[in-house]
Amino acid sequence: MKPMHRAYDIILWGSTGFTGQLVARYFAEVLRLRVPGLRWALVGRDAAKLSQLSASLAPLCDSCAPDILVASAATQSEVDRVVEQARIVLSTAGPFARIGQPVVDACVRLGTHYVDINGEPGSFAPNPNMITNTSPSPSPDPNPDPNQAGTGR
Repeated sequence: MKPMHRAYDIILWGSTGFTGQLVARYFAEVLRLRVPGLRWALVGRDAAKLSQLSASLAPLCDSCAPDILVASAATQSEVDRVVEQARIVLSTAGPFARIGQPVVDACVRLGTHYVDINGEPGSFAPNPNMITNTSPSPSPDPNPDPNQAGTGR
């Protein structure tokens, strides 16, 4: 199967928060040099804050400011519109129990990889009914065992 072309390799969801800004700076200073041609964008709710952050990163990116994408996790159509443009969503936006699920759901439905910095116990409880998986790949384990996480079972 040929991979679908996406406008961005990685989008940084929650870019204007404290941690999001640190990650964005790391992308600008380090990651873009280690991964030449990396296509990335900043994502958040506030266009003015995103524009300001993008402009502040431009000097670190050879005067090529990262793109911005405006979306709120409260509106699924906005989440879908942004998620479908990326191969990977890196989320630093929280609280994950409230904000994370619409983004995770969109990633599953649209075939986009997802990673976050979540440290909130129970925010993504193992519940196969929480996500509608429409892909032809194997479905999630209907009886996940949290004690087996990461064991490759």
